[in-house]
Amino acid sequence: MSSRIILAGLLVLSLSLLSCEKLPVTAPTTAPQGPLRFEGSSVPDGIPLGYGKLVAVVSHPQSAHWAALWFEAEDSTISVVWVNVVEGRIQDNVLRIPRK
Repeated sequence: MSSRIILAGLLVLSLSLLSCEKLPVTAPTTAPQGPLRFEGSSVPDGIPLGYGKLVAVVSHPQSAHWAALWFEAEDSTISVVWVNVVEGRIQDNVLRIPRK
């Protein structure tokens, strides 16, 4: 009796392992929907010094491969740059938030 339970458990485990597939990694959506503006990055392989001092790093809530780097410039403008730490790339849209 116990060997049938073990055999059934192994069958269920093997079927569940075979049915798994890797989910695609997607970029965070950056479609402009509000009054804030997105800008193209002027440096594709780096972060411009004009963005200012790095003040925070936050991971994306749905895709841990992406991290948002928050910068504050000397004029207090906030810039948000998305970086994919797995692919080693910077998203080409940067969110700029002016301080008034």
